[in-house]
Amino acid sequence: MKYEISQEIFRQTLECDRDIECLVPGNQPSCSIKDCVNQKVHFIAKHNRHCPYHLHFGNEIICTCPVRKELYNRYKV
Repeated sequence: MKYEISQEIFRQTLECDRDIECLVPGNQPSCSIKDCVNQKVHFIAKHNRHCPYHLHFGNEIICTCPVRKELYNRYKV
């Protein structure tokens, strides 16, 4: 499936060290979202690597990546 993300969201995602590979057809985001609060706070279920958009909050990890959050909010992936 091809995902559509606005240019504004792309401009906000400057720190991605993977060239936003989650948008390449056939690729899935490397982080799995386990819970989301008001489409703003996205908790990660698992992650396989360091990411500049991971924020540790107690025992949880929150995703702050604009592209990843938009993928979840719009497409539930």
